[in-house]
Amino acid sequence: MENNNNNNNGFTPRRQNEPFKLDINFDDEEMFYADSDLMEDIPAPARPKGEVYFSNPPPAAPARPANSYNKPKPTKKKRNKRGLSSAMIMVIVALCMSIVLSYVGITAMRDLFAIGKDPLNTREVSVVLPHNASTEEVINILAGEGLIRQRWISQIYARFTYWLVNRNVTNPRAPVYIPGEHMVCISWALEEMLDSMRPRRGEQQTVTISFHENMTVRQIFDRLHDNRVASRDGLMRAMHSGEFDYHFINALGDTSLRFFRLEGYLFPDTYEFFVNEAPNSVLRRFFDNFNRRWTDEHAARATELGMSTDDIIILASMIQMEAANAQQMQQVSAVFHNRLNNRSEFPHLQSEATQHYVMNNVAQHVESGMLASINQVYNTYVRPGLPAGPIGNPGMDAIEAALWPADIDYYFFQHDRNGQIYLSRTRQEHESTRSRLMLEGLLR
Repeated sequence: MENNNNNNNGFTPRRQNEPFKLDINFDDEEMFYADSDLMEDIPAPARPKGEVYFSNPPPAAPARPANSYNKPKPTKKKRNKRGLSSAMIMVIVALCMSIVLSYVGITAMRDLFAIGKDPLNTREVSVVLPHNASTEEVINILAGEGLIRQRWISQIYARFTYWLVNRNVTNPRAPVYIPGEHMVCISWALEEMLDSMRPRRGEQQTVTISFHENMTVRQIFDRLHDNRVASRDGLMRAMHSGEFDYHFINALGDTSLRFFRLEGYLFPDTYEFFVNEAPNSVLRRFFDNFNRRWTDEHAARATELGMSTDDIIILASMIQMEAANAQQMQQVSAVFHNRLNNRSEFPHLQSEATQHYVMNNVAQHVESGMLASINQVYNTYVRPGLPAGPIGNPGMDAIEAALWPADIDYYFFQHDRNGQIYLSRTRQEHESTRSRLMLEGLLR
């Protein structure tokens, strides 16, 4: 309040050290409190109506700088922003959940029912199952190979379908899966994948089959087909498109010139198979056997000769076909090695077995135009050096003969009808031997 001096002409302010005095005047009554000693010295002020006066008003507060003025916080607007932010967060969370659920739903439909998969895509992936694998383990393996994405949903679905099928069966048998390698098509639905690895009725039956040393891929596959181990076509597909992780297969490089991609590595032996076994599992039995037989000593010797594993197997397959018995293998091997080491004079190995391979194993399965191309890369009468691939599946005797040939300096050999071998150093000697055998009726 202001101190109105115009209305209080007789009022004298008291000094700073004087006692405090307060006058309060009302219209109907007057209440006056003061120090009795001071009342006689200070005249009474004019009587105001309804007002309060301070004799010594407190000093005015210092003026607040303009820039220090604190405006009241807009609490209402802040609450609106907070509400808007919360709403936006909820919308974003709902949108993210919708995206995730949509992705899970779409991928689950692809896994379970092959919806959205290209049915024309026949690419296959190798899947190896351990012995006594459960459905959950098989699904985990499929997920690990990238064949399914929603493994948990797939496992729940598999359990549900198993319960649905066996709900009225007392003590139902758990699903059984054939151990070994399987080729699984990426366009299949989950149940198709699982079913391809399950045995049918009687599939736990086994069969024992023997394969001799000079059998070709086609002959081996025919025997497996006839004994209901695996279909001929399934074995062919597995051989050409299957993925097998073996050092000798990985080292092959480009196999486009070969008629049978893995000819030479189906190691001849006696095997026990399941009836209706997965083709890849069947082939893996052969490859496992070869892998055990091909030792570090063999690899070191091949390196010493300046040859690869595949070179040795190609040469061994020719030796296997040309030699009449194991005793002749080192002699035949020596003739081939001598020619390979003297290519300027003997650029061609001139093995009749390579001609027979093309005519007996390839000709009836290809068109004439392709046959001419295959003949160019297999027939060692026209192709210099080794053929494009093995011409059969050699045994260990032929492989070791290719690695350790006899120490002789012959460049020609000839067999008679009885299997006896004749060795020559020059072409003239060789032609003379052939003429003599022809006159004697012994030329093969």
